[in-house]
Amino acid sequence: MGESQGPASEAVETEGDRTPEQVREEIEQTRVELGDTVAELAAKTDVKAQAHRAADNAKAQALHAADNAKVQALHAADSAKTQALQAADNAKAISQEHSQRLALVAIAVAVLGTGLLIRRRRS
Repeated sequence: MGESQGPASEAVETEGDRTPEQVREEIEQTRVELGDTVAELAAKTDVKAQAHRAADNAKAQALHAADNAKVQALHAADSAKTQALQAADNAKAISQEHSQRLALVAIAVAVLGTGLLIRRRRS
């Protein structure tokens, strides 16, 4: 005896089978669950708080995107700087090589010219 059929044919204890302390604990548990449910419903209906959360999320995403863009720009600038320095070094090396060749040509022309002058004077 002491049991009755609840929804879905589940056995439910009747109050006669529980101690007053058990009933108090069940009531307190139900209050806690009801309080949580009411808090969740209140949060879902608080449009102002939802708007603030959405704005905060959008702000956080924008800051994250800005940080990513800044990092990418710094990497691109660093890469461009490295490439420019390499290009400058290459240009300097090529310029020095050309200067050396030009100096050799100038020396060769001077030697040839001197040789021609000496030959003319002897003749």
